[in-house]
Amino acid sequence: MRIGGTSIPEPRETENSAAEFNTSDYFNSSFTLPAISTHQARTNWAGLERKDTNEPGPLASARTAIRAGKYDTAASLIQDGLHQPSTALRGAFHTLAAIHAWRVGNLVAAKQYAQRCHHSACARVVDYAVDFEQLGHPQLDGLPQAVRAAASENEEAGAFALGVQARVRAAWGEPNPARGLIDALHKYQQGADEILLALAEIDPSQAAQALREVGLHHWRGAAIRGYIEGLHLQDTDRITAAAGAFEDLGELLVAARAYHAAAKATNEPRIGNRLRERAQALCITIGADRLLATILRERRQRREAGSLRIPESQRFASNAGLTRRQREVAELIARGEAVRNIAHQLHLSDGTVRNVIAEIRGHYGGVRLVELRALLGE
Repeated sequence: MRIGGTSIPEPRETENSAAEFNTSDYFNSSFTLPAISTHQARTNWAGLERKDTNEPGPLASARTAIRAGKYDTAASLIQDGLHQPSTALRGAFHTLAAIHAWRVGNLVAAKQYAQRCHHSACARVVDYAVDFEQLGHPQLDGLPQAVRAAASENEEAGAFALGVQARVRAAWGEPNPARGLIDALHKYQQGADEILLALAEIDPSQAAQALREVGLHHWRGAAIRGYIEGLHLQDTDRITAAAGAFEDLGELLVAARAYHAAAKATNEPRIGNRLRERAQALCITIGADRLLATILRERRQRREAGSLRIPESQRFASNAGLTRRQREVAELIARGEAVRNIAHQLHLSDGTVRNVIAEIRGHYGGVRLVELRALLGE
């Protein structure tokens, strides 16, 4: 459908929306990829494969396929890998299966695969990410530790984990939610796509600058480039085109986020509502209750009989880990201010500030104040 100058895809039937999880059905599904067959894309596909030479061939190929956004190829390789005789190799493929399922928006499958490999920090991050999207009050106390551990597994696991953590921080209103992403981008040779994708949704200008330094030239990278450029310019057409590209790749959660971002970028109410409807449809398909609730709480669409309601799981959930007062105190803690200075600036008593700091510390698992300053200011 075209409204004005913006072309909005019609809803597509997807194969990863089944309520019941079935391994065979899931990995036999296929996804339509964008028609990209340029010399540059083929060259970069070969380059991506060569970078994984330290891993067993099937595992390296599956990881490469996921990296490039060729999820149908990855599904076939993972299905074979899950039957490897080596226990360690099967565990690695289970972790990849969780990542694959997360990427294509099959949150049921992602959680089930993640829970089968507790030894993997990356899988634990997937588990936390699914809870964050589906539960009203997710218990994410162990996320920071899982993120640090994932970074020691491999660069792509670390990049994925940092992206999840940054989105959680942004949703919960923490100061400087993108902290650590740029450092990781300069440090890691793999995983730039995950870092840039998260950074784009938090700070598009910084993501656009980083994109010029890094560059992404494979199938998935083309969609991410368009998304970053569209967000940076607040260009509804570009963001919508990127959303359609992600949907064609099979990345329904990212596509839903992108349609929502496009809706917020436009000044045309009809276009915005149509984009929100598309994002909502994808959220319902994959069970992304938190994002659906976020869109509905904007109250931009007319409420009529039969209109969508806030999902049951998200009712009475603010989707914010810190209150407004806690965020104000947290921002001053991040700057290294003492309790007395914080109290003076916010016109509070010293005792009230200490109580708020205790609440913030509890949010981070009871860390000491010096550790809290490091967490918020890193």
